[in-house]
Amino acid sequence: MTTQVHFEGEGIIRIDESKFKIEDLLFADSLFFDVFDFETLSGNPREDLAEPGKAFVTPAVAQKIGYQEHTPLRVKINNLIEVEVVGLVQAPPATSHIQYSMIISMSSFTGDFIGGMPIDTWNLTSAGFSYVVLPESMSPETMEEQLKGFVKKYYTKNEGKERAYKLQQLKDIHFDERFTENPTNIANVSYSDLIVMGILGAFILVIACINFINLSTALAIKKSKEIGIRKTLGAKRSQLTVYFLGETFLLTLLSVLISLGLVEWILPWLNQFLEKRISLDLFGDPMLMLFILAMVLCTTVLSGFYPALILSGFNPVAVLKNKITAHGSTSAEVRKSACRIPVYDRAVFDHRYTSDCRPDGIF
Repeated sequence: MTTQVHFEGEGIIRIDESKFKIEDLLFADSLFFDVFDFETLSGNPREDLAEPGKAFVTPAVAQKIGYQEHTPLRVKINNLIEVEVVGLVQAPPATSHIQYSMIISMSSFTGDFIGGMPIDTWNLTSAGFSYVVLPESMSPETMEEQLKGFVKKYYTKNEGKERAYKLQQLKDIHFDERFTENPTNIANVSYSDLIVMGILGAFILVIACINFINLSTALAIKKSKEIGIRKTLGAKRSQLTVYFLGETFLLTLLSVLISLGLVEWILPWLNQFLEKRISLDLFGDPMLMLFILAMVLCTTVLSGFYPALILSGFNPVAVLKNKITAHGSTSAEVRKSACRIPVYDRAVFDHRYTSDCRPDGIF
C-alpha cells in the first residue's frame, strides 16, 4: 500500500471577499487515511480524496472559516484552485512529523503551487513524499534492491551514478540525522544530544536526593521523641522505615504534581520561544505515565531509604532521655565538636577554644 503527499505549508483561503491565512496545507491521495491512523470526524476521505477539488479541515480551521458539518463550503486556495470542503478530520498530534490543518485531494495539485514547474518530471525536487507499507514477506533491503532497477530504467547511466533511493522507517525520521529535510518545521533530534540531556537530568536528580538526605538526617533530632514514643508503644523498626518512606513518597509525589502543573503552564511560552511543538499528553501516552511513576518510586527509595533507616534505628530509651546515639556519639557531643572553633586572644595570644558558637565568642 502506498500514499503520496505534498506539504504546501501556509496558504491564503478565500471565501467570497473574506481571506484567511491557514498553515500546514497538505495534498494527499485517497489512501492517506489507510496508511496512517489519523482520525476522520465526518465525510468519506477514501472516496472524496480520490476526486479533484475536495478538501477536509480540522475543527479549528472549520470554526475559523465558518464551515458547518455536512454543509459543503467552496473556498479558493492561493487564488490558484477552488475546492469544496466536505468533511472534518482530527488535528494530528503535535509530536507527529506530518502536520496539517487542511487536507486537499492530490489530484487537485498543480505545478502552479511550485512556481509553474511540471510535476511529472524526474528531476524535480519538491516537498512531495511517498509512504509505503511493505508486506510482511518483504524486507526493506529487498525493496531497496528493486529500486536500483528503477534508477536504471528511468535515468541515464551518468544520472544513475548520482541517484540512490533508500527507505527510511517512519519511527526513525525524527532521529535520523542523514536526512535533515523534513516536510514540516519539526527538526531532527540527535540521540547523543538526548543521552547528554538525560545524564544531566539524572545528575541534578541525584544531587537533589543527596541534599534531601542531608536535610533529613540534620533534622532527625526534631523527630526523635516521636520515634521514641512510637517504639515504646510497640512500633517495629520495619514499620517505622515504611512510615518514613511513605512520607518521602508523598513529598516526591507532591513535587511531581506541582512540576507537571508548572510545565503545562509554561509550555506554550516555551514552544513559542524555541519554535517547537513540544506537548505534554499524560493521559494519551501510557509510557510517559509509567516513566513518571518509575521516577517517583526510584527517587523515593534513593532519597528516603537512608534517612528512614537512620531514624528508625534510634534507641527509644536514649531518645526519651535526650541522649540520641548516632554512630557511637551522642547528639550533644556531635554538636559540641562542631562548635569548638580555635581562636586567639589578641592580647596574650593564648590558644583556647570557645565554649559555644555565638558570634561574640570569636575574635
